Amino acid sequence: LLDISVVIDDLISNSEKAGADKIRIEMSLLDNKSLQIYFSDNGKGVLDDFLENPEKIFELGITTTVGGSGIGLNMVRTGLKSMNGSIEFAGNNFILKGACFKIIIR
Repeated sequence: LLDISVVIDDLISNSEKAGADKIRIEMSLLDNKSLQIYFSDNGKGVLDDFLENPEKIFELGITTTVGGSGIGLNMVRTGLKSMNGSIEFAGNNFILKGACFKIIIR
């Protein structure tokens, strides 16, 4: 339970840094063993530089914010892996106008 709260806290922090004032979290059961979460915000979204290869934003040291450390999304992915989960960038303007991430926890 602590791991998922750290994941959500990191995503909220990233949303705030991207100028978001709205966050939407949608959860649904895929089957009896899998939870799907869409986490979206109305911030500036993932920069165009990363849209061709969005996996890059999960690499350690990659940041899209001024003064950022590049640890956040890498730590989110690592935390989810420890829970047998995964995260991927679903797109900008997918649910809200900012970034949207799809999380699966099995």
